[in-house]
Amino acid sequence: MHGHALSLIVPDASTFVDVPESPLERDVFSVYRRSEARRWREAKAALAPLGCAVVRATGEDRPGILIVQAQRATRRRAA
Repeated sequence: MHGHALSLIVPDASTFVDVPESPLERDVFSVYRRSEARRWREAKAALAPLGCAVVRATGEDRPGILIVQAQRATRRRAA
């Protein structure tokens, strides 16, 4: 790719919400967390074979760290 590489940072939206308090909130959050995990797996399964580095972002991650992780993952794939 002439020195270019593609990286994708996928936000895990389930880590950006408050902790559920009621039983109903916990049930809804459980379903939401599973759908986010499926979205992550699908993105990685679809893009990683094409040489795209896929990095998961959580609510605790700092943007600068995510960029470095994506760059490192891209270099590992290119090697």
